[in-house]
Amino acid sequence: MEKFLIRNPGIRLEWGTCTDMAKAYLKTGSTEKALAMLHRTEQLVDAASRKSAYEALMILYGEVREREEVFRIWELHKNTDQSNDGYRCVLSSLLTLGDTAGAEVIYREWELGCLPFDARIPNTLVSGYNDMGMERRLRN
Repeated sequence: MEKFLIRNPGIRLEWGTCTDMAKAYLKTGSTEKALAMLHRTEQLVDAASRKSAYEALMILYGEVREREEVFRIWELHKNTDQSNDGYRCVLSSLLTLGDTAGAEVIYREWELGCLPFDARIPNTLVSGYNDMGMERRLRN
């Protein structure tokens, strides 16, 4: 990809293309290249696609184990129209990272918010606890 972009400097990529490339790099174990592509993605996000781009970035930063980046993008996402999808993405990413404390803070924030109830939000938290073998948390 880098060679192609160097040979074709006039080509402007879409943010979705960059996230697809980041996913491909992750599948091959090229974490550094994936991170570079995620940073490039951020530069390509426009106002019309900001919400969905931030959601994709949160998921991918979680997959590359970049907790601080997940929270940084979450803060940017909070400035868009809030949605349950954003909460699901940040919760999923934090649980992927094993950050149950952070996920619980976000979950409480969602509970206190004004969004309509979405059963997928608590289910995301419960699934994360289950995946981590936290049966005691499941009962509470």
